[in-house]
Amino acid sequence: MVKPGQIDVIKQGKRPPEEFSPDKLHNSIIATCLSVRTPEGQAQDIAKTVTLGVMN
Repeated sequence: MVKPGQIDVIKQGKRPPEEFSPDKLHNSIIATCLSVRTPEGQAQDIAKTVTLGVMN
């Protein structure tokens, strides 16, 4: 399993890289799902599954 301090997210343009944040990914996925009218419970499940998949 990947620990949060082991991954840097490379940004576009001149923005500096930042440390990977599972919480930020999780919240972003939830927001994306909700923006396309996915039910909240399903959005939570999708976000959890994807975040855990990225972490492994």
